[in-house]
Amino acid sequence: MREDVNVARVLLTYGEILLRQGIWDKAIEHYSEALFLAKKNCNKKIEAKSLMNLGFVFRGHRFLYLAIDHYREAERIYKEINNNAGLVEALYERANTNLSLKMTDQTLALISEIEKLILPDSPMSYFLLRLHVCIHNQKKEFQDALNKAEQLNKFFKAVNDKKGEAESMEMLGSAYYNLSQLDFALDCGNKGHQLAREIGDKLIEQQCMSLITDCENALKYNIDLDQIRKVV
Repeated sequence: MREDVNVARVLLTYGEILLRQGIWDKAIEHYSEALFLAKKNCNKKIEAKSLMNLGFVFRGHRFLYLAIDHYREAERIYKEINNNAGLVEALYERANTNLSLKMTDQTLALISEIEKLILPDSPMSYFLLRLHVCIHNQKKEFQDALNKAEQLNKFFKAVNDKKGEAESMEMLGSAYYNLSQLDFALDCGNKGHQLAREIGDKLIEQQCMSLITDCENALKYNIDLDQIRKVV
């Protein structure tokens, strides 16, 4: 039993490396095997972690409802074993995925649920700030999104979280893009892309590259983004 659990932990570790490298199919294989071993040995903690990681992969592949199902199942397990930290993470990732589906009300409800589970000075409050950036963008409240993204970027820089800094730099760039401040947006996109490359995070690297391409096209073809938004 102990050997199986140790193998499951190794599978999770390798799966995370593969996920960051963008090797999705192999990451799914590793996480699925870890999930099987965790269930076989009744290890709820590893079972929940495997479900969470599979949710990350499915969200990255845009199988959003499938990702949500995995996060919900992880939530159920974390509640069962009284793992508050895991529950908060699962709720956050489900809220994050809801945003991709433009389910704003459901996201706000999950934020409220999370806030009841964390302390006011918890680092998670900054991750919730990330959700608020996305909500402001969806509501076309772009200046508010920019202000929140700046707070988020300062926080990740202060704690030397390179992944968070790279992701928040992309969010900052997207906010500038939405405000038609393309030079600032392009600068943020390039900085986020560089950070993502340094830490080997293909997912954030791709997101930054998409922002960079959008900015370069808008500048090259003199596209009036404000006019396009009026039509949309």
